Amino acid sequence: MSHLLNIGIGLFLACLTAGDSSAIELEPPPARPGSLAPFLATTEDGAMLSWLEPVASSPDTKTYRLQVARLDGSTWSDPVTIVQRSDFFANWADVPTISHDGTRWLATWLQMSGPGTYSYDIAVANSPDGLSWTHMGTLNDDRTMTEHGFVSLVPDGDATRAFWLDGREMSAGSDSHGHGSGAMTLRTALISDTIGESSVIDEMVCECCPTSATMTAEGPIVLVRNRTGEEVRDIECLRSQDDFSSPVMVYEDNWTIAGCPVNGPAVEAKYNLVAAAWYTAAPERRGVWATFSDDAGATFGTPIQLDGEDAIGRVDLVMLEDGRAAICWLSSRDDGSLLLRTVHRSGRMGEVQSLASIDSGRRSGVPRLAALPGTGDRLLAAWTSVGDESHGLRTAIVDACPDATP
Repeated sequence: MSHLLNIGIGLFLACLTAGDSSAIELEPPPARPGSLAPFLATTEDGAMLSWLEPVASSPDTKTYRLQVARLDGSTWSDPVTIVQRSDFFANWADVPTISHDGTRWLATWLQMSGPGTYSYDIAVANSPDGLSWTHMGTLNDDRTMTEHGFVSLVPDGDATRAFWLDGREMSAGSDSHGHGSGAMTLRTALISDTIGESSVIDEMVCECCPTSATMTAEGPIVLVRNRTGEEVRDIECLRSQDDFSSPVMVYEDNWTIAGCPVNGPAVEAKYNLVAAAWYTAAPERRGVWATFSDDAGATFGTPIQLDGEDAIGRVDLVMLEDGRAAICWLSSRDDGSLLLRTVHRSGRMGEVQSLASIDSGRRSGVPRLAALPGTGDRLLAAWTSVGDESHGLRTAIVDACPDATP
């Protein structure tokens, strides 16, 4: 197994402050060196990790396979291949996703649709058991050679609600990323045994910031970084309760930036309690912030700052069983750190926990966080490690700190 990448699985049974080191116990790995784009999904039975793994390359092509593995206690199962292709659009930010709707597993990935750098579609596959996978087609229902991606999946009844950024209106030259004749739009569709027809729910959003969606007691909601004609790019919430027709601003940071910051929000809900997190570099507001909604995303409370000038962002968030949110993000402190903090809607916060030293550049990707079912405050984190011989994926099990500040 020496050709495989080392995946560390660390048991953090005490709260670590940001000054502590992370002692990780390595376990046999399921992924090759150079793997990237981790993503986590959980069911009542446990957790599943997906990633892109390099297989072969030549001057003209790079071949990857999309892999998944299940967590069994503190070790990963042998990997299962969903698909292997030489036309993946593989990158650090816009990654494959997996989700379970109670009946079936779904996976999405990006595959090139034309010669342009930003010409790619969203492919979809399903599986009854996570072991055998069937290609269903493409999520986007156009045939334009433009960009489509940043997918969020959320169970919706006996189907899955998909949200994604759709660039079919951006029809300029092949390398015109973010500068086409039209705007990037946000679309949605239902996936069951087939892929449903898509509809536009926002006609102008930030071109390359990840989306995040969750299910509330009143239906699915999605958070996205919007974009105005004045290049203000803040976080908005769209709700199925009003047919996604009345976006709600999570908070007006008034972050004005000419290009996409590639830094999206994170959201999760328990019934109608919603927690959201995001990064902004707006003047006097730079940092990572969180807020809560008691009414399924119709309104949001006063933001709570988790980190300031050192924050890089790329947040992820899970709701704990007691209603707190656990949020992870990248920070520039100590030459690059993956940090975690819990927050309550009252404003109480736990100590900052350092999960790992991490490269603060884009190659480290977007860290992932998931709550392990039935374990209280135990979390699963996944990220990409770069800059050493074991370049690739890391995972850790973490016990979230209790609230510590009033």
